[in-house]
Amino acid sequence: IEHNCPFLINVYTTSVKWDPNWNVLCSICQLSPPQSAQHMEIRWFRNRYTQPIYLYKAGKDLYGETTSRYVERTELLKDAIGEGKVTLRIFNVSVDDDGQYHCFFRDGDFSEEDIIEVKVTDIQIFVHPPNTKGLIMECHSGGWFPQPQMDWRDSRGDILLPTSKSHSQDGDKLFNMKMTLLLRDAHSGNVACYLRNPLTGQEERTSIVLAETFTCFLHLNERCKVEEGKELKLLF
Repeated sequence: IEHNCPFLINVYTTSVKWDPNWNVLCSICQLSPPQSAQHMEIRWFRNRYTQPIYLYKAGKDLYGETTSRYVERTELLKDAIGEGKVTLRIFNVSVDDDGQYHCFFRDGDFSEEDIIEVKVTDIQIFVHPPNTKGLIMECHSGGWFPQPQMDWRDSRGDILLPTSKSHSQDGDKLFNMKMTLLLRDAHSGNVACYLRNPLTGQEERTSIVLAETFTCFLHLNERCKVEEGKELKLLF
């Protein structure tokens, strides 16, 4: 199904992530074995069954039943409802949307439910144009509690000493983290920003790949490129 959703995750997947550039979260719920759900009740809810974030029943979308926090923020995509597959979209995603979501189907005495875990964590790496000092990189991430441990690591997993670390807290006491790294010498390969919850041990990371042509700026004062993954190339 293509609906311009950054992630389409089926019910068998235990985590869902969101893309901050789209600010929309998508999750698929599917009956197994496949069967039409067009005539069924389909209910998405968080902690309470009686407070749905979306309710579809008897072929109709019951918008008036949506709990206030999700009014005009949810949409149910039903292109594949004949196969028992529906996609929930949540707009204007924030850290408050982190947690468990229940997907519930009912058809008379028959019912089926699954729980999907949503993790709303955004980690971004920004690369500044190289200068005579080297290459400056920044890692930003918000919505953490408690304050996470934060490290730069190279492709071997070795820790790279950061140039600086800082944090702030928002009105909900959630931590927003920032860390910088200055690469003074020629460097190629993977550089990753790691954040770790000190209580649960859960880690999140994002990484970029520095092309070998980074050496050109430091040694030949030519233009260099930085590759992020295998698709995005930034030319300076």
